[in-house]
Amino acid sequence: MPVYRWCFAIALLAITSTALADDIPDPSKTPGAARAGLTRQKICLIKWGQDERHVTAAMKRQVFESYGYTGNDDPKCVPDKRGRHCEVDHLISRVLGGADVVTNL
Repeated sequence: MPVYRWCFAIALLAITSTALADDIPDPSKTPGAARAGLTRQKICLIKWGQDERHVTAAMKRQVFESYGYTGNDDPKCVPDKRGRHCEVDHLISRVLGGADVVTNL
């Protein structure tokens, strides 16, 4: 088999195997959202990590439910090397102007 066919076969396998996985984020559930009214200057002036966040426990539950998870300790959540399970994060990072809304979590 020529080299290009091997490359194509490997690429096809990679694409189909990831399509079958429980990939997240799912753009139909988490399209992303930016904070309104932010300018580059405002973003650069915010002290990230020290500013006020507006993600509630109810919002996190809603995100988990939309993906079919029961929460941070769902059996589908495989612990990382530090033992942490699933967590809700921003699709568009807050540092880049991402909003604290369910469609961005």
